[in-house]
Amino acid sequence: MHNERRARRCRLVATATAALFLHTCLWAVAPREIHARSRGQLPKVMLIPLQHAEDVRSLTAQRIQDYLRTLLAMSGLMELQQPTEIIATRLEAAALEEQERKQAPTPIATADELLWQGKDDLANREYKVAMSRLREVVQLYRDNYEQLVDYDKMVDAHLHLAMAYYRSGHDHRGEEALTNVIVMRPEIVIDPRQFSIGLRDAAERIKDRLRAIETGQVVVDSSPPGRVYLNGVMQGGTPQTLSGLFDGEHYVQVRAEGHEHWAKRVDAPRPGALTQLTADLTPHDREAPQIQHPQLPEQAEALVNAVVEALESGELHDDFGSKAYALAEFAGSDYLLMGYLSRDEDDTFLSPFLYSKSAGQTAALEELVFDRQLTNLQVNLLLLDDRLAEAFGHFPTDRRITARPKAYERRPPPVVAAPPPPPEPEPEPEPEPEPPAEVAKPTPAPPTVAPMYDPTAPIYDPTAPVYDPSPAPVRDAAAPPDRDASGAWYRQWWVWTIVGAVVVGGAVTAGVLLAPGETSDRFSVQVTW
Repeated sequence: MHNERRARRCRLVATATAALFLHTCLWAVAPREIHARSRGQLPKVMLIPLQHAEDVRSLTAQRIQDYLRTLLAMSGLMELQQPTEIIATRLEAAALEEQERKQAPTPIATADELLWQGKDDLANREYKVAMSRLREVVQLYRDNYEQLVDYDKMVDAHLHLAMAYYRSGHDHRGEEALTNVIVMRPEIVIDPRQFSIGLRDAAERIKDRLRAIETGQVVVDSSPPGRVYLNGVMQGGTPQTLSGLFDGEHYVQVRAEGHEHWAKRVDAPRPGALTQLTADLTPHDREAPQIQHPQLPEQAEALVNAVVEALESGELHDDFGSKAYALAEFAGSDYLLMGYLSRDEDDTFLSPFLYSKSAGQTAALEELVFDRQLTNLQVNLLLLDDRLAEAFGHFPTDRRITARPKAYERRPPPVVAAPPPPPEPEPEPEPEPEPPAEVAKPTPAPPTVAPMYDPTAPIYDPTAPVYDPSPAPVRDAAAPPDRDASGAWYRQWWVWTIVGAVVVGGAVTAGVLLAPGETSDRFSVQVTW
């Protein structure tokens, strides 16, 4: 009895252990979305433009920079900040939002709050609630796009709305929402750790379809001159020509200091067509917003340049901490993310560096290696995202930079040039030709006059054959040769001998037959010829 209870208890424990193990395995391999966190909990990270060695192509560096920026913006692990014009623009926008928030809730502020709630609903697998809330967010952003400064929020709303549609089984609507994401951010990278693999595959199919559709150009000009933004990404100053747009809805903004922002929603023109936009910027009459930081934009630009110059030269130790701290303190950043690109004969290397304002240190994260065609670009950048998440939780003080990083010493092997061909020997100058020697001209002989009569000349023979200048006729090789009159066949002796014998024989035969007398039976003449 005791043994049976013990055996039953062991079976129950084994069953529970197996069920727990199976549940853990299924949870580990199941697709999971990112767990949304409130905005106050996300670290603020400023992405410094990547610097590269002289032997790294600028196009390669720009491609890695764009992928990295897009991936970090969509990772949900941080609040990404851009140093290019972000200090003045974002601080101004933040001050305006704060001022408007104190006065009355604006549609943009309402949409921002609903966006975070929709992410929480999606993380809690409440897909229908998330769909309803995120649809409202997208509509608020579209209706008030003139006041929208950060268009990444609209892209983020479309992306999470697509995920809610796909999770609810509405694949057609999910593809429509995902198409809006691709149109606004063609270089976006769908992180499979945060979104399902089906969403990533659908994004690649949409990209292939949109690349096959040709579009026209959009020319943007303004008075006074300003900066042109396409879907929130700066393109340059006015006038500016925008080409290579994906077929769909785009947002064009023109900004100038001291003037109201100008915005226009346009569809990509048809192939060969040209859309002309002219922005008449009006000065704003409101007072300058009170910004917490008293520094001027020029001083902020000097702080960014100091960090970029140190990153370019590799001087990330000694007094670099003071420069990085001044920039992070001014922009309100928790971290500065930097990177240096170098290469050898076959591969390109990204050496990422992370500065922490709280730790007051700069650490070198693990180096990433890209192949020549950058086919492993997305995989490596996802690894960098994981390492950043670990660094945010526990800063790697053991990798603190105390000297110039070795990445700055990497150089590809020198290209051995073929030795130059030996110089060709200079041709010797040809001697000048000597003038020809004068030759005495012969004295011409006096002309001879033929005599009137030559006694030695032959006498004319009328019987001699006359010379015929025409060529002899060509005879056929197979035809028998002709005979002349002297060699004719009827003049040959044997011909007349036979004729004579025949005649004599005929005469004798006739005489015998015609002679009278008895006929003798014993005598007969037979002529054969």
